[in-house]
Amino acid sequence: MSSATWIGIVFGLLIAGANLLLSFLSHRKAHGLETGPFMRIVLGGMMMRMFGILLVVPLVLLFLPVEPVAFAFALVGGLIVGVVMEVVVLLRRRPAQDAAQP
Repeated sequence: MSSATWIGIVFGLLIAGANLLLSFLSHRKAHGLETGPFMRIVLGGMMMRMFGILLVVPLVLLFLPVEPVAFAFALVGGLIVGVVMEVVVLLRRRPAQDAAQP
């Protein structure tokens, strides 16, 4: 594989990893709040992360020597893995909150 392919894979995974890290930070901040504030923080954070990805992806494609297909597959694959991890974490935390409420 060429260096452009590896650069594309690395940057796709870096962007997806940054997205996942920021999502866990927003979940951590929202943990323990009631449903309304929880949803505002989580959904607002998701909108900001997606907007950030929308800004960064064209910059990577324009200014770095990346293979676009490798970059796209790494980014989408990383985002899918991140969403699955988010759902698992949320499902594990939620029953603990429900059991604590009378």
